[in-house]
Amino acid sequence: MPARRLLLGVLLTLSGAELPAAESRSIADLQTAALQGDKVAQTLLAGRYELADGIERDFFQSNYLYCQAARGGHAEAQVRLGLIYAHGRAVAKNPRIAAGLFSLAATQGHEHAKRLLQFMVGQERIEPDLQIPECVPPERPLMLRLTTELPPGRRADTTK
Repeated sequence: MPARRLLLGVLLTLSGAELPAAESRSIADLQTAALQGDKVAQTLLAGRYELADGIERDFFQSNYLYCQAARGGHAEAQVRLGLIYAHGRAVAKNPRIAAGLFSLAATQGHEHAKRLLQFMVGQERIEPDLQIPECVPPERPLMLRLTTELPPGRRADTTK
């Protein structure tokens, strides 16, 4: 149904929770904290890369940082990474992974994640995959990223 797909796109595009204001922290401060495993800093820095806010836009770096924070249990990062998988931005589109990430964030009380999960499971009938995917570092060669991101049967042959 085209109307349902349009509604899903609108729901997934509009984020009900904004990232905390990152203007008070420098890029260098966020990078240092992110490297030390600070999940909030990873999420804030990912948002800066995503929006080209004071730094060059880099979706691969953004996705990687969201993934690191999501794997560390940061609910907002789980929602953001879920939106990335729902849209397929620089990763293979995967609604099951997206729903799983929304589910993980929803269990932590993230209200927007609850609404997204309810829509995907209730109306779209998507069964969540609760396994957070491997975080693909942005410096890995494109061919290696493609072999890990594409579904089986569509993966590039890297043995040649």
